[in-house]
Amino acid sequence: MSPRQAPPTAWSARTSPDDDDSSKDALDGQVRPPNALENATFFERIFWSWPYPLLKLGESRPLTPFDLPAVSDKDSSKTLLSLLERLWSSELLSSPDFPSLRRALVKDYFNKTKFIQVVLVLESGIHIFQALSLGKLISHFQDPSSPSSTGYFWATCITMSSLYVLFAHHIYFFATWRLSMQYKNAAIAMIYNKCSKLKSDVVSSQNVSGKVVNLATNDVERFTLAVIFLPYLIWGPVECLAVLAIGYSLVGPSFLIGYTLLLIFVPMQYYLSQRFATVRSKVAKITDSRVSLVSQAVSGVRLMKMSGWEDKFLDRISSIRKGEVRQIQKANVLKAYNEALFFICNIIVAAVIFTAEVVIFDGTLNASDLFTVMTLINIVQFTMTKFFSLGIMGCSEVIVSIDRLEEFLKLKERVVGANTKCDDGANAIEMRGVTALWDEESKVTAIDDIDLTIPKNSLTCVIGPVGSGKSALLQVILSEIDPVKGKLNVEGTVGYASQQPFIVSATVEDNVLFGNSKDEKFYNRVVEAVGLDKDFTRLPHGDQTIIGDRGVNLSGGQKARIGLARAIYAKTDVVLLDDVLSAVDVEVGRKIFYSAITDLLVKELKMTVILVTHQHQFCSEGYLTNVLMIGGKVVHTGGYGDCITKSGGVLSKTMKDTGGSKKKQKKEGAGLTTSTGGSKEVASADSVAVELEGEETDPLVVDVDVDETMVEKRQTGKVSMHTFLSYARAMGNGSLITFWMVLGMMIVGQVLLILTYTTLGDWAELSSEEQRSTSTLTRVWLFCFFTTVVSFIRTIAAFHYCVDAAKYLHDKMTKIVLRARISFFDTHPMGLVLNRFSADVGTTDDLLVATLFDFCLCGFMSLGGVLTAAYALPIILVCIPFLLFYFVRLRQTFIKSSREIKRVESSSRSPVFSMLSEGLNGLTTIRAFPKSPEYFAGLFEERQNDNIRAFFAFIACTRWLGFRLDAICFVLLMFASYLAVVFQSHTDVDIDPAILGLALMMLIQLAGLFQWSVRQSAEAENQMISVERILEYTDLPMEENLDANRELDLKACGGGAAGEAWPSAGKIELRNVSARYRPELEKSMDSVTFVIKGGERVGVVGRTGSGKSTMLQVLFRLLDEIEGDILVDEVDVRTLTLHKFRRSLAVIPQTPTLFNVSLRNNLDPFEEFEDEQILEALECVQMSEVVKALDGGLRFMLTEGGNNFSVGQQQLLCLSRAILLKSKILIMDESAANVDHLTDKKLNAAVSKVFTDSTIVSIAHRLESIIEYDKVLVMGDGKVLEFGAPKDLLDSRGVFLGMVNETGEETAKELKRRAAEADAARRKQK
Repeated sequence: MSPRQAPPTAWSARTSPDDDDSSKDALDGQVRPPNALENATFFERIFWSWPYPLLKLGESRPLTPFDLPAVSDKDSSKTLLSLLERLWSSELLSSPDFPSLRRALVKDYFNKTKFIQVVLVLESGIHIFQALSLGKLISHFQDPSSPSSTGYFWATCITMSSLYVLFAHHIYFFATWRLSMQYKNAAIAMIYNKCSKLKSDVVSSQNVSGKVVNLATNDVERFTLAVIFLPYLIWGPVECLAVLAIGYSLVGPSFLIGYTLLLIFVPMQYYLSQRFATVRSKVAKITDSRVSLVSQAVSGVRLMKMSGWEDKFLDRISSIRKGEVRQIQKANVLKAYNEALFFICNIIVAAVIFTAEVVIFDGTLNASDLFTVMTLINIVQFTMTKFFSLGIMGCSEVIVSIDRLEEFLKLKERVVGANTKCDDGANAIEMRGVTALWDEESKVTAIDDIDLTIPKNSLTCVIGPVGSGKSALLQVILSEIDPVKGKLNVEGTVGYASQQPFIVSATVEDNVLFGNSKDEKFYNRVVEAVGLDKDFTRLPHGDQTIIGDRGVNLSGGQKARIGLARAIYAKTDVVLLDDVLSAVDVEVGRKIFYSAITDLLVKELKMTVILVTHQHQFCSEGYLTNVLMIGGKVVHTGGYGDCITKSGGVLSKTMKDTGGSKKKQKKEGAGLTTSTGGSKEVASADSVAVELEGEETDPLVVDVDVDETMVEKRQTGKVSMHTFLSYARAMGNGSLITFWMVLGMMIVGQVLLILTYTTLGDWAELSSEEQRSTSTLTRVWLFCFFTTVVSFIRTIAAFHYCVDAAKYLHDKMTKIVLRARISFFDTHPMGLVLNRFSADVGTTDDLLVATLFDFCLCGFMSLGGVLTAAYALPIILVCIPFLLFYFVRLRQTFIKSSREIKRVESSSRSPVFSMLSEGLNGLTTIRAFPKSPEYFAGLFEERQNDNIRAFFAFIACTRWLGFRLDAICFVLLMFASYLAVVFQSHTDVDIDPAILGLALMMLIQLAGLFQWSVRQSAEAENQMISVERILEYTDLPMEENLDANRELDLKACGGGAAGEAWPSAGKIELRNVSARYRPELEKSMDSVTFVIKGGERVGVVGRTGSGKSTMLQVLFRLLDEIEGDILVDEVDVRTLTLHKFRRSLAVIPQTPTLFNVSLRNNLDPFEEFEDEQILEALECVQMSEVVKALDGGLRFMLTEGGNNFSVGQQQLLCLSRAILLKSKILIMDESAANVDHLTDKKLNAAVSKVFTDSTIVSIAHRLESIIEYDKVLVMGDGKVLEFGAPKDLLDSRGVFLGMVNETGEETAKELKRRAAEADAARRKQK
């Protein structure tokens, strides 16, 4: 890999092929193995040898994703999406009023399973024939006169029956597993496809992100049980009737009595399953809420940490989790009843039949009939109390999941409402009386009766106060908001740069190209126009450098310019720019406006540009048109001066950006040069060219290593003993006692079962009188009773404590993640984190519990069967060592490979979930560009194919193992059957028919049990990977000294009343402070020293990327690598707990962060204030009237991210949150970047009034907002360039003067006047 090339990520340009999955990889030139099944011979298929090459490779080294064979076209994401879309579309056409996804899937299912259902029916018949053959073989042993040929015949019948079952069983289960995989992935593909079409207001108002993650992780998993066991709901009862007829013919009416009891179990299980489905639907909704809350905590982690809200989020998540676990425990009690019924069903039914036979009908038991009946009951037991039960449970669960999926598919989709042609060919956009609502439920008007015409090849600036409908106007043009009235025409393609840029975890180049092919010359032209070319020279991989999740390693200005570059590069006819200048400083803003927007977009590319902006210094250019919006209406269209006049005082006039002459700048020592703009004609880029020598470019804050962050880490080798022990301890909240208790009950239960079987066998060999004796009946029923009691107790206990373990691990992970260092969130995409909290937690909550229990239960039953067979026929011990050796080799081969395949499968899910969650966040941006939806759909298809490839490899390998394990059981049964006849016929060895019958019955049962138990052991180990992944997040480096400690904090603050009142003055002092984002990176802040006196207002200014926001993170001690001393009121903040320190400060972050809770809870998360106080704070930021007009007022529920408010309003709400705290120190990071100048002025006045005696540190690009502050701190390249009173800095003719001059001659003059007046006022006060 070249030094300037970074590895790919989930969102990167495609690195694996689209259609031909076996073609050469773009990175390393390897050729992916072809699909093994499609190239397998007939014999390789029937003997399941085609997966072996992959398993063999896995023995020699850990498997990698590229070792996995290509995806079959039948299993590909594209094919599966097409399948489900076709089914759903057909259903919508045939039943438009009552479409049913259930009905569509059931039809398709039965159409695809015709052949395998025939295989299943024949397998059922063979099982019954084998049971009868067993009875005949035992009769042969009971009759000394029976010829040996009879014994060999029935032994052959038993053996050949097992041979058919050996092949049929795996044909059926592979086909159904594969089909379940197809339905599951078809649903995931359909979910992503639907997400890309959803209306924006639906996404923001209905908690869609949490629902989508849960649908794609937990709900789709419900297809597995349903698809595999649905046929048993049909053929199980048919098999029951056949067994009833045969059993009745063998033992008469007594069989009918016991069989009735068996059939009673079925409606009981149906009832339990229905209850389970009800509980399951409740669990799904609670899980949605939990995952959504975790998602919000991760996305708003900086605000959470700076505000010291970790405990608040932990309490909320824990509270939801308690309710979730309560419902899971209810569901597991029902599951436990089902499992216990399965375990004791055989012995209870057999005991009832034989008791009725000897007591009621005066019959006599014999070993032949007894073991034939018990084998028949075993067949029905597995079918009805296991497979039928799983079918009911699976169908009950999948019905809930399909209904949830159907409800999601019925959500309203975005409709492109604009006509593609304008009535007047000279226009690009025409709006006639257009009215639109934010969403249909609230009926809040977004824009009202708009009449607007935008000519082609023009530049239009949309201005207005916060919440006036400017962004809504763009959303209507983008068809994201549907007009309810009027006519909209938009001619040509549309591009879009959002107010909060959508950045994906990919290279810088990928984020700019956004699915378009690269034109090197034009690409470089665009990059230069937006000023990114200088950034590229400082990046370790140039434009191939990976951007972190949500752009965490970019400054706000860098993200804005990447979003703008994307909009320009797309070469659309119309370009919509939503406040793209707010995140950059004046100089960069001028370059963007003139070089990128005016010169490149309008003049060179002849595009139509609509710019929503609060940077009014550019709005007076004579070649552009201004559109003034107030209250969702267009008040005036025309020149800037006229718009200000028409605003009625709502907006104030901003000085025109005239730039500054080079001569004057050099004379005043500005150190930067610009040319005067402001021509009546379209300005030339040359006229505003910036001499960038000595200018600070925007360094990326962190260079993210893709190997370490964007691609999820994957363990290799076996799951460690530490993982198993940690899970065992979690069952007892850290103690192993509970684990040993549950394991002991499992062993006792199995011992009791074998003793009960033996007692029943002995019963058949007693005389008629002894069979009817009270003592015999009492002994039989005591064993049955104790076996039943232990079965229920151990099953309920096992399920309960396993869920306790899942809760323990989840709670520990949640606590650690919320308290993790900020570097963890900067280097781990949200999809990776959510994968742990959704899929992995879902596995430990549900799948792992059942798998571990199944493994223990079936494992002990298998061991009991082998020991019983060895006791009855010791000669079979001769073949045991060979079979055991083969078994060990099989398991070793399988475990090594399947473990790695499962890890690949788990890690390959994360990119899929990342694309789902991130795709929803950037939905408007993705849909705005013509080629982007198709491009991202292709990327999603690739990522899903990666996951399908791994899952298919896993189920193929399990069939390879299962077939061979059943072959071992087949050999063991064959040896036992034939050797028994040989020794009976040709030696003097006397074989007890009852013991032989018990042994053969258990060996027949072993054929399914043994391979299932081994597979479940492997599956348990594979599912323990989820525990391993959760444990990985319980061992993250945490922020030290986080929790508030009153005694410690009081002592650090000096004790007594002074300690209680800290901070009382608000003095901030930094002494030689340096900081890095990570140890291996260069310093982002270097030897910074300054003192801010208590009560001072200090503005922090500097170029984009100069270290301003880094300083904010240093002040809050967010970074891991901080050197030097930070003192507040003479107290070294390192001696304080983080919560004490951070909660003593108030912060308004650059990116407004609001959560999906009530407005009141957003403003007062700790419920410390009265409603009146909150309304007063809202009044200060001019939001009280807006809030009062909301449905519910302060109780109004915010959507995720607060998207039912404009970005400007979101910032005002965050400001009101800080005002409520009235802290002694207020830190503001571009808090007014998205509001107009007049509102900014009023907000500054409000903040100054509320925080009269407080220290205010304001990071700003707008010099107007801080020019009257007490002091200005000028940052550059992570260092303090200047620090002092604004007037003093202007008089010193340094960097700050250069920045003021860059605002333009008129603006600079006004700023200097205000600085002088403020300085005079301060001197007068002194």
